[in-house]
Amino acid sequence: MKKQLVIILASCLLYSAVFFSCKKSPPDPAPAPMPAPLFISFNLAGTPTYIPGWENNLNTGSGGGSYTASGFFNFTQNIDININIDKDSILGSDLQALIGQQLPILSCSGCPQTNMNMDYTPGGFNGNEYTTDPSLNPFPANYFKITSVTFVNTSPNTLGSGNVNNYILTGVFNAVLSYGTDSLQATSGHFRLIFQEFKD
Repeated sequence: MKKQLVIILASCLLYSAVFFSCKKSPPDPAPAPMPAPLFISFNLAGTPTYIPGWENNLNTGSGGGSYTASGFFNFTQNIDININIDKDSILGSDLQALIGQQLPILSCSGCPQTNMNMDYTPGGFNGNEYTTDPSLNPFPANYFKITSVTFVNTSPNTLGSGNVNNYILTGVFNAVLSYGTDSLQATSGHFRLIFQEFKD
């Protein structure tokens, strides 16, 4: 009887060891999907222009008024889309409140109204720089419009302490770009950029 009890006990221990060693641990959660590629695209004087890439960002500024600039850079072309709001720091909620509104093309930081402007250097940093001169862009014929603001994640602030909240910002625009006496129509414009929310 004692021998049978030892055999049963040994069998139970062996079964338990096999059962628990074979039991699979739960899989690691899937990483959050990467956002769709960032880009700026438009027709410039009837010629399609599409600039892809990840080197895009929108950063808040502070002091006097707010200044939020989106920079899109690669080796051959350079675009800046600037958003100005009369606040010390621009938050994702501020941009979400602007969804669907046509914004005038102006170029002053800290103005009492919300406005946007754009710089485009088609030949790289040494090329001609086209800008959206407000005098050539009467509202509402020429405008920027934010179509979506989507929270992505929170990441360390590479420019200082703390963290930043990352958003994807999409929008459309219709503008006139000028260089000296040369003016070009930038129509059917679309952009998809990163906005980083933080306070200095």
